[in-house]
Amino acid sequence: MNRERHHCGGVYFADERYSLRKLLASQQYQNKHPKVPRDFAILPVNILVHHVEETLEQVQKLSREIHSTEKRIAEGDIKLEDNGDYKLLNRLTNEHIRLQRRSNFEIELAANLLKYMDEYHRMWMTLWEGGTSYVDDMREKIDQQMRYSEQVRTDLEVIPRRIKNQSKAVRVHISLLPFIHHRRIRGELTGQHRSSTTSCYGTTNSTSSLQKATKRSPRSHVVTTY
Repeated sequence: MNRERHHCGGVYFADERYSLRKLLASQQYQNKHPKVPRDFAILPVNILVHHVEETLEQVQKLSREIHSTEKRIAEGDIKLEDNGDYKLLNRLTNEHIRLQRRSNFEIELAANLLKYMDEYHRMWMTLWEGGTSYVDDMREKIDQQMRYSEQVRTDLEVIPRRIKNQSKAVRVHISLLPFIHHRRIRGELTGQHRSSTTSCYGTTNSTSSLQKATKRSPRSHVVTTY
């Protein structure tokens, strides 16, 4: 209802996650002032609450996945086949961008809802007669969601640097692969050379031992009987 006390309507489109039944089920309408026309701020406020909860869960999930990737790469377990880690880091970057947009939307929605509540209070100021508990409660609820959104935005700000560090670690690992491969080949060749030398020395030593044993042995006498 607007200030001329005309009923206002609108069309609401949403998927099942934001259905009216899910958002407004068991929700009591708090504005019970006998003179002030009722508004419908309960819907956008509940959309804000639900949206912030979803974003918080998804940011926590993204942070856990980044932590797991950081730990694996730090241990030298880097997946290069089919650009595995490059694709992973690119997906994490895109997810961060999506969540950043959600966070920006939430902060903007909360700011507009606060403006609306101020205007709603001002519009019917002569009728409130001090009974503004509804407006105060709604402002507090919106402020709380805005604080949550600000915290989420702070968490999101550090994620690009974490992803960039992992991308750098992968590039450094790739740049060192030729040297690692070269050292591995040298190690194998050195091992083969040592094995061949040891075998040669073993044969020489055996021959020397046989010769020494022959010299030490008394000459055998052969007796021929006719």
